[in-house]
Amino acid sequence: MEILNKTSIITKLDALPKLNWDNFDETSTITQKLLRELINDKEALRTLVYKVENDTKLLNDCECHELLERIELYNGSDRGFRLRFNFSTEVHSVRPHDHRYSFSTYIAKGTYKHIWYSTNQKIYDEQRDTVAKQWVDKNNYDKESDVDIYKMDPLFIADENKGACYTIHHSTVHATITEPETVSLFLRGPGEKVRSLIADRETNKIWWRYGREDEKDKRIESKKMTLERYYELRGKLENWGLI
Repeated sequence: MEILNKTSIITKLDALPKLNWDNFDETSTITQKLLRELINDKEALRTLVYKVENDTKLLNDCECHELLERIELYNGSDRGFRLRFNFSTEVHSVRPHDHRYSFSTYIAKGTYKHIWYSTNQKIYDEQRDTVAKQWVDKNNYDKESDVDIYKMDPLFIADENKGACYTIHHSTVHATITEPETVSLFLRGPGEKVRSLIADRETNKIWWRYGREDEKDKRIESKKMTLERYYELRGKLENWGLI
């Protein structure tokens, strides 16, 4: 089944001018307003979700990770944004991390505990950007990193519930501990640094995330979502009344 009609909010996405993430406050306001409009337009979200099935590029960008899965809904990279649904998995671990990009998110279902950290140290050494590519998961972690997880102090902890909407700068280090089947509508900006940090407090291991252009084919294939899994998640969105 493919829904071909476009609602006014999708027309608005198509017409959205390039976002200036350097003006963080302004872009936070624009993107949060957009997410709130989208979450209240089930027809638009349904159109976007169903379009993925027949859009090879969007389907190839859908991914399954240990802590979350994502359905890519809209690629506006030429204008500084991409839109997706993020789904929490059954795996829960306290992993302080940052992102290569700034983003806005709206919690559509569920809740999570949100921890913001002060790093108390320098995280990135540009001279290691290339060599760190070999340490990209918990089984291939960075044994040579000088980052000390236990120097990271929680600044504050918040309970983020359904309806929460906020924007995070790419320099922020945080962690989320989600309830099962928590879903967020997520709008990200362009990559603003080469890599991002993943730190697991339970194992004291550090590894890194890179953009797809810097990843090996084996890793790209390992996290690619199957069409069958896309159907399953799409069905969940319908059953939950989100589309």
